[in-house]
Amino acid sequence: MTPLIEGPFVDDTAHAGDVCLHDAGGQRRWLNMVLSPIGDGLLQGVVHDVSTLKEAEALARRQAITDPLTGLANRHGIEQRLRDGVASLAQGQSSGLALVMVDLDGFSKVNEGIGLPAGDEVLRVVTSRLLSCVKESDTVARLAADIFVVMLQNVSRSATALKVVGRIVNLLRQPYLVEGSPIVLHASIGIALAPNDGEDVPTLLRHAELAVDKAKAAGGDTHVFFDPTLSRIAEHRRQLEKDLRQALHKEEFVLFYQPVVDLHARRLVGAEALIRWRHPERGLVSPDAFIPLAEQTGIIDEIGLWVFDSVCRQISAWRAAGHDYRISFNVSGRQIPDGLSPEILAETLRRYAVPPQSIALEITEGVLLADVDQARAWLDAAHGLGMRVYLDDFGTGYSSLSYLKRFPVDTLKVDKSFVLDMHDDGNERTLVEAIIAMGRSLGLDVVAEGVESAAHADLLRHMGCHYAQGYHFARPLPVAEFEAAAGHIAAQLAPAAAR
Repeated sequence: MTPLIEGPFVDDTAHAGDVCLHDAGGQRRWLNMVLSPIGDGLLQGVVHDVSTLKEAEALARRQAITDPLTGLANRHGIEQRLRDGVASLAQGQSSGLALVMVDLDGFSKVNEGIGLPAGDEVLRVVTSRLLSCVKESDTVARLAADIFVVMLQNVSRSATALKVVGRIVNLLRQPYLVEGSPIVLHASIGIALAPNDGEDVPTLLRHAELAVDKAKAAGGDTHVFFDPTLSRIAEHRRQLEKDLRQALHKEEFVLFYQPVVDLHARRLVGAEALIRWRHPERGLVSPDAFIPLAEQTGIIDEIGLWVFDSVCRQISAWRAAGHDYRISFNVSGRQIPDGLSPEILAETLRRYAVPPQSIALEITEGVLLADVDQARAWLDAAHGLGMRVYLDDFGTGYSSLSYLKRFPVDTLKVDKSFVLDMHDDGNERTLVEAIIAMGRSLGLDVVAEGVESAAHADLLRHMGCHYAQGYHFARPLPVAEFEAAAGHIAAQLAPAAAR
């Protein structure tokens, strides 16, 4: 018997506590006792059997730190074990520990393709394989849906951790049989070593996560050890995201317009609108530096609305000045279908009284690949409003031709990499000629990007290309400089006899 009530009773106060009893068979029972002195050294009390309550409490504590699907430690469980491991390090009782974070690449496709029950079975197999890679003193946990963590005790060198990681990689790459069919999975793995990479639980977890992010950014199916530069990159990204969220409200975005010319009519017909960010400290930031972040964080929806509103406002201003220009702008796949819904497009066009045919939506093959049915429905709706659809970077994808039949495309934009490298007998020239000929046969307009010389323009004109844009005519310009550039382009395009 293990008493939890201690005497002596020196006053008339009642005392309560729990007592654990073990019978001869090893069974354990818990009794709650409330005892009160009644004089002459005598006690009276009440005893309750609270075994069921104690078992329920113990079960709740176990469940609080256990993943119900795999039986592994969950986030709370691994954090508890990490705290113990860090404490052992501080007390000199351990030589070090390694935190190995395992993120299954593309696991969501398993759930989407064959269903959650099959996905759960794969996770249970992953659990079994991870457990077989480590010692009994180590800990394996499931941190999130498809993210596992392995805590290796008494590991002070990266080479030791790498041996375990090698076993993990080899086992996880083995096929998983799901409903009789083999499935192959890979993993992005990040490794943080304590105490060098952190001396507290949040830091170690964060640093392992940063290493995983780098592994995924490298294409996955690899492992990365944490490096201090990853923290600096993450801090830069965090600050950039913070600035990006404020940029719209501070009116730091601006549109530049790159003129588009009709090669045969020899006149300016419009422009492509290109967003720039006038950062107060970094200066003019190109979209390549912030659009991917905007897409990842969802800020792209707000930016897209601002771009479309600005384009419509500018077209309205130009029409009032007697210019019937068409403006195209890029649409991110993340804006489809809700970020730039057909209802928003129609309402904005009405508000500025802009003819829909004055707007062209530029999309890439990647937009169409993301969700074919969703993209087609959105494009059909936008096209139905009267807006034109350009297929950007044409020629760089592996299946672009199929899109010309499946989607309402009006215009092909030849990627500038082909135009820049055109020579009299080069492959790029042959490819550009083929695209232009195909476009003409399908009744599609063709815009050539990257026109940087009069030779480029003349060659494209002779090929039958309709439109062109590039530095030969003008760089992307703020709207205040566009009018002056338009006059220069008109003089440049005028036939020699008219000059």
